[in-house]
Amino acid sequence: MTSKREITTPVVANPLADGFVNLRVASSEALEVLNLKPVPTTWKSDTGRPIYYRLPAISQQYQKGYDRDQAFVYIEPKFGKPFGAGSLQVGRTGNNLNILFVEGGEITWDKGQIIVSPFEVDTSTLNFGDGLPDGLYQVGYTLAYAQPVSESPITGYSVANVEDSLLSEAAIGFSATRASENHEAFRALSFDGAWWPGATTDANGEKYTLDLKQEVSSDKFVITGDTREVTTALLTIEYSIDNITWITLGEVKPVDGVWDVPVYTNFTARYWRFGFTDGTASIEEIRYTGEAYFPDNRVTGPVQVATAYIDNFYEEVIGNYLLLASFELKNSKIVTITDYRRIDTFRYEPVSDWTTDFQDSSLLCLFDDVERYATKFLAPTTADYHFYDEMETSVCSGLGEFDVIGE
Repeated sequence: MTSKREITTPVVANPLADGFVNLRVASSEALEVLNLKPVPTTWKSDTGRPIYYRLPAISQQYQKGYDRDQAFVYIEPKFGKPFGAGSLQVGRTGNNLNILFVEGGEITWDKGQIIVSPFEVDTSTLNFGDGLPDGLYQVGYTLAYAQPVSESPITGYSVANVEDSLLSEAAIGFSATRASENHEAFRALSFDGAWWPGATTDANGEKYTLDLKQEVSSDKFVITGDTREVTTALLTIEYSIDNITWITLGEVKPVDGVWDVPVYTNFTARYWRFGFTDGTASIEEIRYTGEAYFPDNRVTGPVQVATAYIDNFYEEVIGNYLLLASFELKNSKIVTITDYRRIDTFRYEPVSDWTTDFQDSSLLCLFDDVERYATKFLAPTTADYHFYDEMETSVCSGLGEFDVIGE
């Protein structure tokens, strides 16, 4: 069971590094063979090249922009092969020509990599069990990058197991049959004061109800009365699934101003009701052991999703996709398969925008100034145009409108 700490306290990861970096430097011969020798740049420098949209690191291996127009089948260049396991190859079985199989493998696209498992499908069971009609079809994967749908019935909250915990942070509802000014129902769950059943702590059947928002397993309630008052009332505890039918669990007398209410039976409930009679009563705090829904502060974000599809060959696929092959059906048998895979040996590794945006934007602005220096700053007919550009808020100037009144 997930603990409250796991969902309410974000995880902090510390890098496992000793502060030393060991670089592997290629020889001049290797640089020549790999076509990596530095070349003169636009800046007339022999020691590098303008770094557009990539980390200013010695290797320059991470690139933000993806210069491919769609997803590719990634094949590891040293050990991979364009067929068989790991290649996303599409084929048919030799014995049953109804069966189409797709090998597993890795897809690379502008959000990174997705590893997919092999699968096979019987075309005679598709189309609601009637089988696919004869014709030409396409098979591939649609790709998405989206926030996963929360499985929690309470948005932003997840169920957690707590022990002797306050319920002020939980998703919870509460009510009382009676209360008085400065001793309202909410004070039983806050750090400010206590709930009283009236103008005094005299209890005459008043009830305090908790709604845990979902059916959860509860183990124990520890209810503490107002420490500045005497607590003597008998507590009757009830529970309910629907807030209509209530079942009495038992009665508890206070010990030193505290009602200790263990729940001995193994069941789930949503509503709990505490009734007070025959004495004085109040609630300063409720400590709880069991399940409850607490705010889920764990870092979550969009994830990559690859979904296999089979469709008419001439049907347009919406969004990002990877086309693997087409196949033709005749007499309900797969007669031909045409491979449309686009194979790449470049593993795309996206980089967070914030790591390079400032340097990239500045470099692009300066590059434009250098490239158009004559027209932007020297030509009499156009040299003042940049003032008009600077009246707009942009990533380069960002000056905004001129203030003709101020300095």
